[in-house]
Amino acid sequence: MSESGKDNIEQTINPAKIEIIKKPQKVQVKEVRFADGITTEQREELEQLSLIKHIEDNTVRVGESGSLSSNCVDGRNKAEQIGDMVRRAGGDIGLVMGLVALGVNPNKAVKVVFDFRSNQEGGRFGLHSSDHDKNLKLIQAIKQLIFTQPENEEDKVSDCGHHNASAHHKESYGVSYEQAVKVWQETVKLRNQHSNKFDFIYLQGGHEEKGLIVVDDANFTVVPNGGETQFFVYDVIRDRKLVQELARFIKSKYPDLEVDFYKLWKALDIQTKSTLAILDTSRDVPMVTVQYEEDDEGVIATIMSVSRTPSEPVNFNEAFSA
Repeated sequence: MSESGKDNIEQTINPAKIEIIKKPQKVQVKEVRFADGITTEQREELEQLSLIKHIEDNTVRVGESGSLSSNCVDGRNKAEQIGDMVRRAGGDIGLVMGLVALGVNPNKAVKVVFDFRSNQEGGRFGLHSSDHDKNLKLIQAIKQLIFTQPENEEDKVSDCGHHNASAHHKESYGVSYEQAVKVWQETVKLRNQHSNKFDFIYLQGGHEEKGLIVVDDANFTVVPNGGETQFFVYDVIRDRKLVQELARFIKSKYPDLEVDFYKLWKALDIQTKSTLAILDTSRDVPMVTVQYEEDDEGVIATIMSVSRTPSEPVNFNEAFSA
């Protein structure tokens, strides 16, 4: 392998070379309330999981980290890593996978999302990897994806659970293994060429998420990894706005793709629900929706609903055509 090749691999996985964004200040939540209809049993379960305390101790205000990006819902994300980025399945790689499911060429899809971020003032393409496999499998995967194709379809495509799941469950994502490989290969290539245009998070440690927090608010979000507890966090309102902006950009700059907001949002929603159902750490766990309000005395969080994440993935084509 050439020396330049070694440098590229090191740049992709070495946490010492990853820029740390401005850490947002945590907001003191004075009270967590429950909407009507949430049972005593549900409240007790959330208390036992320390979900209420996690919201109280790990809420941050949006707009303080200086990053215009998105990254994964992964519960290992710390405040100094993810800041107030939009938490969404797969980060910006997830946006790419939605476009691929709509028939966009994988390389073109990566370029579209990269151009979208580059067109934003302060915009950066967000993605992550991790040491989930003690680096060995990850390093080998990156070597293969940069220089050769994976040997078989059992090989891991990347260490992002959402992206890797899409590679191995075509019926649930509308994406083939080969397309997922091309997406990662092109993304790594662009990241090595334009590292200042990427927010690349390197996650450490195993998954210990106890549930999913869906933040239904544009002004506040939750840090997934609070130190003592981890939760998946999804910013549904901010994600919807992000996808709307991407759809407008595509209509303006890539009208030949014929991608509109409705189709893209539906494809992404199906893929997100599939990931929740497929990954062991997120299948059939407590899921809460939280909203915020603020007055002169402080911030109040209200848990609007309590349910469970999906236990079975859907068929992408059937769900999309429904």
